[in-house]
Amino acid sequence: MKRKIYNVLMLCVAACVSLATTSCEDDFYSTSEPNFNVSLDKPVVRVGERAVFNFEGSADIISAYLGEEGNSYEYHDQARILPATMWMSFMFKITSGTAGNPNPARVPIYYSTDFSGNYTLEDVKAATWVEITDRFKMPTDVGQSVSSGSVQINDIFDEKGKVYLAMFYHLEAFDTVKQNNGRTQWNLMNFMIEGKTDKDSGILYDGNNAGWQFVYEAGYEGCTGGYQTACSLPDVNSTRLLFRAEFKPSEDHKVWAISAPIEKQEDVNLGFDSPVAVKAYADPTMKSYYHIYNTPGEYEVTFIGVNAKVNERHEVVRKATIKVVNDGGSIVQPTPDEWK
Repeated sequence: MKRKIYNVLMLCVAACVSLATTSCEDDFYSTSEPNFNVSLDKPVVRVGERAVFNFEGSADIISAYLGEEGNSYEYHDQARILPATMWMSFMFKITSGTAGNPNPARVPIYYSTDFSGNYTLEDVKAATWVEITDRFKMPTDVGQSVSSGSVQINDIFDEKGKVYLAMFYHLEAFDTVKQNNGRTQWNLMNFMIEGKTDKDSGILYDGNNAGWQFVYEAGYEGCTGGYQTACSLPDVNSTRLLFRAEFKPSEDHKVWAISAPIEKQEDVNLGFDSPVAVKAYADPTMKSYYHIYNTPGEYEVTFIGVNAKVNERHEVVRKATIKVVNDGGSIVQPTPDEWK
């Protein structure tokens, strides 16, 4: 009799464990749609005043698009492509050599609209190169790192809409009498051409796609590459463009660095807008959220509530429109009928 009771008890325990395990597994793998809603504390607020959004119910994860430039739900699944102008910037760092007498003292910058695209000295010499060095801030002595500033370059394009950029490094032979013009290295970094809108910008060209190639004019004959005691070739990678040669050259060294074709672009792809994180999965339930707007206007605010487990994800989208005014006095809130 005791054994029979024991067996019954074990079966009951096993059944309970099975039910609990099944329930836990169901809870782990599945979920339901969030019971989540949003309402405005006030539909009209002043610039600099808190705009408060009240939550009813909850969701595991909450994010928001606040309706400002770069944070709009309209662009959550389509790229923000806007009209833009082209701006060029870089930094030159010059090292080694003699302070007060850098050699070379400058590396001029050019553009060409008629370069053939064949990276030979003959084709380089046949092209027309227009100097634009004076548009940029440049270092003037050894040990300086100078940012060029951002310069608009739309005007360098002709009707073909394509240019090549070039830089020319001319190292004079070492003066064995004065002993004061050892080689100076010019290191171009942070090269960038951006497409700028009124409020934002995106990268069009940088070290990854500028496509710099060297065309040697004099002094580098017989060099096999790499940094060697008697022969040091210029070098380029995705992060910098380095002009160099041996420290005390017995003859002049001349080399061009010429870009890939730079295409004129009338707009820039800024990609998708990303939401602001409001509540993470582990955060406690939230009753409200606030944001401060600094520019007058009408903003469509979108909150996304998500419940997610291993096998399921449910999402709800809740929207509210808030008006922000630059008002020095009192704000007359609309009546409920006007609000509707």
